[in-house]
Parts: sequence; C-alpha cells; structure tokens
Amino acid sequence: MLILVDGVDCVRKSALVTRLVEAIERDNPGDQVDVLRAGPPTKHPLDEYVVPLLDYRPTRGRHVVCDRWHLGEAIYPAIFKRDTKFDYAVQAYTELFLRSRGALLVVVDATTDDVINCLETRGDDLARPEQAAETLSLFRGWAVANLLPTLVVQGFQASQDDVDAVLRRARLLEFVARGLNNFTTYIGSRTPSTLLLGDIRNGHTRGEDNLLPAFMPYGSTSGHYMLTQLVNTCGYQSLKHVGIVNACDDDDAHALYTLLRKPYTVALGRRASKVADWANHHVDHPQYRRRFRHAEGEVYARHIFNRS
Repeated sequence: MLILVDGVDCVRKSALVTRLVEAIERDNPGDQVDVLRAGPPTKHPLDEYVVPLLDYRPTRGRHVVCDRWHLGEAIYPAIFKRDTKFDYAVQAYTELFLRSRGALLVVVDATTDDVINCLETRGDDLARPEQAAETLSLFRGWAVANLLPTLVVQGFQASQDDVDAVLRRARLLEFVARGLNNFTTYIGSRTPSTLLLGDIRNGHTRGEDNLLPAFMPYGSTSGHYMLTQLVNTCGYQSLKHVGIVNACDDDDAHALYTLLRKPYTVALGRRASKVADWANHHVDHPQYRRRFRHAEGEVYARHIFNRS
C-alpha cells in the first residue's frame, strides 16, 4: 500500500501515521513498512515527491506511509511567501505518477480552534496561529481538487473505524494498480479515458536500467510545456483521467492500451504515430510545438483533446 498523510501542522498527522503503520505491520507480518517524511523541499519537487517512490510497486511486499508529501507544497509557498517550482504542471504530473502506484491521499483535518490551541501550546518554527484558518481552508480545497483518490480524517477524533477505512481503501487501490507494475514509463490511473503516447525518454537507450517515467516536467522541457498548456486551457481536473506512456521506449504501448481497455489514444509526434498507427488521433510532439509554435499552446491543447 502507498498512503500519503497530509494536512496542516498540529492536526495529529504523525499520530495517525503511527496507527496506520502499526495496523499494517500487524496485518502483514513479514512485509516491509517504510515511513517517508517530507519537509520544505531542498531539491526540484519531482526529485522530492516522485524519485523517492520510483522503485515502489504495489503488491510486492512493501508498504509506504508518507508523513507529509506533495500537497503542502501546493499550499505553503503562498502562506510563507516563498518561491516554488511546484506549479500546476509539476503537481499534475506528481499526482498522475502517484496514481500509477495506487496511492491514497489522506487529508487530516481539524477545527481552527484545535489547531490554534495546539500551535500556541506546542509552538512551531514556521506555522503561526494566525495562519491556521487560511491554511486549513487551502488544504480542504485541495482535498477536493487534487487528482488522487482522497479520504478526509478528523485528526483529533480519529477512531479505529477511520484507520480501518483508510486501510480498506488503500488495499483496494493497491490491488487495482498492480496491473501497471510492468510498465516503466506510464503515469496515470488504471482506467484513463485518454492515453497520450510519447516516443522515448530524452537520452535513454532502450533496455537501459532506467525507472524514470515519460515526460518528467522539469523546467523548459516538452513535458512541462504540454502539461502547462493542458492545465491552462482545459483546467486542472481535465488531467484526472489522462494516462501518459512512451510508445518507442521500453514499454509495450499496445499491451498497455489493451490492459487499460482501449481508451481514446493520441500519438504525440511522428515516431509515436509510426509505431502506434492504431492510435485514434495524431498530433505534433510537444517538443516541436514548444520550439517552433510556442505561442499556440491553447490551440495545441485543444487539438490533443480533439476539441478543435
């Protein structure tokens, strides 16, 4: 199972993490259970929230519980007035990657008074009591707007029923996502309605030992350009049911297409179109668009989704 526990400071996230780990260890003797903790990022967000989980695959005897993960980086830069590279393109990619691993997001909530009382009693190096209401509101908003399966748990009143509900949902997601285990470059859910086909990872030779997925949106890349245009033109939620894989890389794109029950498929560029002549729709590769028709991002996004 892969469980991400997030929320504001002083909502008893760590207490819930401890209970989840104890329950997983009790129910899965002999399995490995890892707890990962994320603080303010010191590297690119993809290196913080994607790379550490590249070797995780569901139903292989390892479970990961994250005490804080990516969601705070969508919120705290605005609260603390600091810069971040975690824009909507990077966030969407991170969440699509996490979906391919069967992740469950648990947002821990509390009343404003409970958080303020805790902060005043315990103190915190960063969070201040007067920021509690705004931060809680932002976490509640993203609990609805993110692309992941999500449960909300009241941290101060978390019961055994809540723990059991989290584990039931996480087990189901783990079971469903296991079919994606053999596809290295894929990101997205087990049931996308649109599948985007790239060609090959930049600088990759087929057969090399490389766990990176397709189109990682570091700055000034085709992946960042494409995802930015899709979010800006079609909205963040438009990516919820999108899957992305490379057609000329290590994965058998047609086998994945069949496994995913033959979603509407878009080949990105000539190489993908040649390999995947069975695709429903063919458009330019985002690298070409970024370099030579950069200003036509809205047209490109609508063309990908065949809306123009």
